[in-house]
Amino acid sequence: MIKERLIRIFYGVFAVCFSLVFITALFQNPSFKPQWLIPATLATLVILSLIYCIIAKYETALDKHYYKILICFAVVMLAVEIITGIILRYDPMWDVGAVQKGAAEWADTGTFESYYPYFSGFPNNLGGMAFLTVFFKIASVFGIRDYYAVGVVVTSLMSSITIVLVSLICRSLTNTRNALFALVLFAVSAQYWFLGGAVYTDALTIMFPALVFWLYLISKKQFGAKRIVTYLLMGFTAAIGSLVKFTVLIMLIAIVVDICFNYKPKEILKAGVCFVGVVAVIMLSFNAYIYSNHLDRSVMKRESRPYMHWVMMGLNGSGRYNPSDYEFTDSIKDPVRKRKAVTEETFKRVKKLGISGIYNLAVKKSAIDFGDGTYGSTDFFWISPQNETKLHDWVIESEKHYKKYGTYTTAVQTVVILFMLIGAFMAILKKNEYSKKMFPLYLSVFGIWLFLMCWETNRRYFVNFAPIILICGIVSIDNILLKTKYISQNKPLKN
Repeated sequence: MIKERLIRIFYGVFAVCFSLVFITALFQNPSFKPQWLIPATLATLVILSLIYCIIAKYETALDKHYYKILICFAVVMLAVEIITGIILRYDPMWDVGAVQKGAAEWADTGTFESYYPYFSGFPNNLGGMAFLTVFFKIASVFGIRDYYAVGVVVTSLMSSITIVLVSLICRSLTNTRNALFALVLFAVSAQYWFLGGAVYTDALTIMFPALVFWLYLISKKQFGAKRIVTYLLMGFTAAIGSLVKFTVLIMLIAIVVDICFNYKPKEILKAGVCFVGVVAVIMLSFNAYIYSNHLDRSVMKRESRPYMHWVMMGLNGSGRYNPSDYEFTDSIKDPVRKRKAVTEETFKRVKKLGISGIYNLAVKKSAIDFGDGTYGSTDFFWISPQNETKLHDWVIESEKHYKKYGTYTTAVQTVVILFMLIGAFMAILKKNEYSKKMFPLYLSVFGIWLFLMCWETNRRYFVNFAPIILICGIVSIDNILLKTKYISQNKPLKN
């Protein structure tokens, strides 16, 4: 069938691109020395495989207590993230400060007037501030004014809910052993212990791609009005998430492609109308409110940068943030001339790089974007830390134990990417029984990679899709060990 051929072709492209990601992250890592990262990755690979086999051996007994284990683990992780987030308290500045302090001002005064100039220049962060404002306002009703702590609790909740969703998705797609192994991976991925303190758009949206996919799995078991309601919920979830960080929409787009492959035109139309309708209504309503009550749209058009600015910056050097590109863009005040100048400069850089240059840049960007298992949380904790603790020695990049922490977390992440990559190769060879079910997940991961290859380079930008990579890796290890007969298929596969 054409559909199956297209899916196999996609897995082939995915395998080639993520082979590049894996090789560069492991052997050309710019942050952590390969001579330490490679043995750490090998050791992690062996240990995680042994743990998986142990879980598989006792799967039947553990299955009876699955929900108890899941709830207890999520609660413990929530507590850990809140505690570490409070210990690592910092005074937010720059973009982080505008989002957190702007939300605090909005909750207390009904306006964020002090930050109008910032958000006129960076309207993309309005959603993140508005999202936090809702929770800050609720907290203020109860007399709570420690908004940093509230932000930590909210971010930790997003992370803990994600843990639950990932485990449930693994169980729904396959079996209990995968659901439990997901908890093991979260437990050993030390970067999640500190995610609660990373109160910004990346961590605040970590729940949304997984929740959209979980709702999609539910919709597959429904019919009629119930499915329509779930489609509307998917659209609502994606819309709220994308207001905070628009990459969340990548998951919804991947699901739309999967629906086109698996459903009749009538169902495709229903899903499309629900998704587009809800997303459009929420985004238009939000923008209408902001520009009617707070910001001046004409000022925003003059002060903000066109999206092409970040594509242009992503083509300079290794694609990281650089002040000179901001100076170039901001020097032009007329919106039309600004867009034209940035677009022209972008195409000049593409032409100058050529095919070999673009390839080399993709290698650099892949290593930076996916080769740091810390999820870039140090970007927050080094900003005017309010305490001095031994924990800071591990999570702040300039401190003495950071390289050990970073090497370990990156080793775990690299193993997960390896499992996901092997799963893609197995799908090409028609040996992966889950390839059709996993297609929207792999497609969304490919989507975030493709986006990051075009965008500004930053190790934090894939964080909200890290749980999706986790799911792909977990499902793949199940197939690998089943094929090698290290474990037995204790339960029939779920449809």
